[in-house]
Amino acid sequence: PLFDNIKFNKLYQSIKDFTPLTAEQNVELKTFSSPVYAEMLTQVNKEIIKKIELNKRKTGFTVNETGQVSNEDLFPSIISKFRGHTLLVDFWATWCGPCRTANKAITPMKEELKDKDIIYLYITGETSPKGTWENMITDIHGEHFRVTNEQWSFLMSSFNIRGVPTYFVVDPEGNITFKQTGFPGVDTMKKELINTQCIVTVQQRFQHGRVFIPYATNFSKAFGLDNILSINMRATDGIQHIIGFIVRRTVQPKFPHRQIHFLIMHQSVTDHSRSYALGRKTT
Repeated sequence: PLFDNIKFNKLYQSIKDFTPLTAEQNVELKTFSSPVYAEMLTQVNKEIIKKIELNKRKTGFTVNETGQVSNEDLFPSIISKFRGHTLLVDFWATWCGPCRTANKAITPMKEELKDKDIIYLYITGETSPKGTWENMITDIHGEHFRVTNEQWSFLMSSFNIRGVPTYFVVDPEGNITFKQTGFPGVDTMKKELINTQCIVTVQQRFQHGRVFIPYATNFSKAFGLDNILSINMRATDGIQHIIGFIVRRTVQPKFPHRQIHFLIMHQSVTDHSRSYALGRKTT
């Protein structure tokens, strides 16, 4: 009967969301017109209870608290703990099918990039039931945060996030270098992460006639802020990109036996991905 199907689907989904049957619901199983419904739900319930117990022994994930911070300081506070690392930030929800599918798709990528300095950071809200969330994240290795409804709404508004999943790639300095709503695919995700890794790895190093310095905050470390005459900036999706800068002719940077006449930003295609590179002329 239709009523039995509706009741069965409701109980089945509740169990799959890591909410085992209550004593009252076990009694309710006897009211089904066919014993098949009760047998199926009983079996699924046993399996989920077993999985919950196994989840208690799993490692590789960390539950974090946001602490007492203002909404404005929430995201900076969350990522501050991981400063110095490249971050993949995933705004997601337990009820979001595409989120769960993407999490499974990313798992092999995590293994492939395990030697890279990348931390996977997951943020969800109270629409993800606590019990469901606690049991799902045991299979999602990374750092996990569950924020309040108010905090979630603020994050969605301040970052103009229109849906989940939404992904940020954050560099070691805390700058958002990539933003995407909807899973862009493993290849794109890997490319963006490696791109950030390449910039960080070779930052302030001389390599094949180029030096990779992606952010203005790093210029003073390499050249001295007083020597910069101008910086040209361009904003794309709220992310500031440096497209060019010029330094004084008399600059003596950290390149032995060479003097830079001028530097100008251009795009350089590497083996891995697109990087922002500084071309140069020397004497």
